[in-house]
Amino acid sequence: MTFPLSTPGALTDLARAAAGQILESAASIATVPVRVLGLLGQGELLLSRVTLVAERTEALIERLEGVVTEAEKAVGALQAMIAAANDGRPGGPAATRPRATRARSRDPQP
Repeated sequence: MTFPLSTPGALTDLARAAAGQILESAASIATVPVRVLGLLGQGELLLSRVTLVAERTEALIERLEGVVTEAEKAVGALQAMIAAANDGRPGGPAATRPRATRARSRDPQP
């Protein structure tokens, strides 16, 4: 099959279009290394952020372990105080203490 090229202008336009496509392809290929380097840089940045989050999470877990340890100590101390107040038995002396009497009126009575 033959392509009719009736005028020299059509041949020139075809050559220009081919040259334009070649230049666009070359420009796209030339930017590939820059794009790959940018992608690697962004990947490195993402990895450093993930590492930072992991480090902060570890520090937070250590702090929480300290809080839990102190809370367990406080609960143990409270249980010991309650046991001592009850003399080791439920309803011990602390439960049988007399209730406070009603406060007296501030007005002197005649």
